[in-house]
Amino acid sequence: MRLNVRRFVSAVMDKYNAPGNDQTHALVSVAEFGSRQVDPTVEINIRDLVREPLQKSGYRVEYIGYDYDAGPGVDVTHDLHRIITKDDKMFGAYDLIFCLETFEHVRNPYLAMANLAKMLKPDGLLVLSVPYFFQWHARPHYWGITPDGLGALLEDAKLNSAIDMDPPARNPGDSWEFPHTVVAVASPGDLAKIIDLEGLKDSKWQAEYNGDPVRSVMHFISKEQETWFFRWVDSHRDATGALRLPKVEEA
Repeated sequence: MRLNVRRFVSAVMDKYNAPGNDQTHALVSVAEFGSRQVDPTVEINIRDLVREPLQKSGYRVEYIGYDYDAGPGVDVTHDLHRIITKDDKMFGAYDLIFCLETFEHVRNPYLAMANLAKMLKPDGLLVLSVPYFFQWHARPHYWGITPDGLGALLEDAKLNSAIDMDPPARNPGDSWEFPHTVVAVASPGDLAKIIDLEGLKDSKWQAEYNGDPVRSVMHFISKEQETWFFRWVDSHRDATGALRLPKVEEA
């Protein structure tokens, strides 16, 4: 999991308005889908990033890591394609759900998103990240999901959402980069009451981002093709230097 995704998780927890700390909401139920650490020597488990700020605020935390395959970081094996019904013990069970760098490996993302939505409490929060531009990896690898694509998945699941991308690179040498990762927070409830969205935009996640230069993993058949591609990209920057692709109007 990339450093900036972990920064995003920390920023979400810093701006998250946990349920009222009373007799009813003293426990925060957390689920992470796609929790298996493929290489535990280089990957950092996000559990502590989630649990520590909640525990410091006086909450008890129940954290369950789910993944299709057993392995490090997995408490329970689970297939996101398994349909969640109202009689399922996972229905409406979670205050917080994390699904990070996982949806590119899900064969039916619409079904998976609908199931995640059913697992949220009415004021629950879903935290997502998915690579938009990244090399084919960890088969099966089905998708590269754009901000519009993630928005369609969340809208179809009837979730209110806020969607963003990796911010512009800060290092002077990283003059351009393709947006690597799309991130989102979503809820069936009033999202603005559950998380400080404006604060999230001004968070450490944005301030410390150094970029993931993509030139090292992109390959062109000719120098002319490379020149054309980066010229086109630079022509679609906004005033902040961020890449804003033209919106395609639906017919």
